[in-house]
Amino acid sequence: MDRRGVRFTVVDALRGVAAMGVVVYHAVSAGHVKRLLEIFPAWVETALLNGGLGVAVFFVLSGFVIAHSLYDKPMSLPEFGRFTLRRSLRLDPAYWASITVTIAFAALSSYLVSGKQMPDLTAAQIVSHLFYLQDLLEFPAISTVYWTLCLEIQFYLVYALLMSMRGSRTALVVAACVVSLFWPLGFGPDVWPGLFLPLWYGFLLGVMAYWAWRAPKLVPLFGAYAGIIFLAGVSSGNAFGVVCSAAAFVLFGSAMSGRISTGLNWRWLQFLGLISYSLYLTHNLAIGAVFRVAAMVGAVSPLEVLIWWVVSLLCCVAFAAMFWLLIERPSMELSKRFGQRKDPDLPPQNVTPLAVRHLPQ
Repeated sequence: MDRRGVRFTVVDALRGVAAMGVVVYHAVSAGHVKRLLEIFPAWVETALLNGGLGVAVFFVLSGFVIAHSLYDKPMSLPEFGRFTLRRSLRLDPAYWASITVTIAFAALSSYLVSGKQMPDLTAAQIVSHLFYLQDLLEFPAISTVYWTLCLEIQFYLVYALLMSMRGSRTALVVAACVVSLFWPLGFGPDVWPGLFLPLWYGFLLGVMAYWAWRAPKLVPLFGAYAGIIFLAGVSSGNAFGVVCSAAAFVLFGSAMSGRISTGLNWRWLQFLGLISYSLYLTHNLAIGAVFRVAAMVGAVSPLEVLIWWVVSLLCCVAFAAMFWLLIERPSMELSKRFGQRKDPDLPPQNVTPLAVRHLPQ
């Protein structure tokens, strides 16, 4: 298969599902739908809270598509610079815009809502966010969703550096996988807060799923790596590891069966995948605004809460679509101008094949 210009519909779809899982998780964890969930068995709330594991899927998808983009590309110092620039042009504008909008919403809320205080933000805190350093520098997060982006940036840069080192790429990645196993197996040491190592295995599972597809001799290594993480997760109750390994198996199975570019190609699901980065960045703002209005009008019955929840989901999608159109799409176009290949981590804008990100994501 010519990977240039190939769109992975399964990746798009999984990204859309993962994003909506995180949206549902935040509505439930914030207590917005508590009155509705009270009429259901406790396991329903538990199941909905597991939507937060969409983050695990994002990490695996990121590893898969970044491995796709760098698989047979020489990674010289200039190419590393171009890769970093493309990542920055792709991710930063929407991220920075979401920071601005989040601060603006906080200011508006403190003005309109009695007793609501504007967060005490410092210049150093804001600047650290601009460079994805707030967790490493231990500043409070402006938004709870940003922690994944801080890790994604580290994943990208460290993986690209590995690809630029002399020696066998396969040996380097296998060595990285072995080191990453320390944490899901419970042997990993404590590291600096915000450092990528404890969750690096999620990204590397996506990398190995792609490499095993492209080089069948690596299938046993991928199977062993993903299987160890899956069994360790089941044994220790680490749902994050279980979901990561399951997502990697799904990607690998889809690729080997030839359905990676045709499977799950439903228009609505592809649309959610397209706007998933914007949806991830902005959904908390839309949810909070809608349920603030619901509280003001006195929505108390389970049916009323359900209606407002549906409204909040629609608003999340609508706001994310607008955000994508005005901010994310132009940055995607700008990123595409750098390098001969289209960046496979970008959501597609048409039906021509192209792999997408998540990061995102």
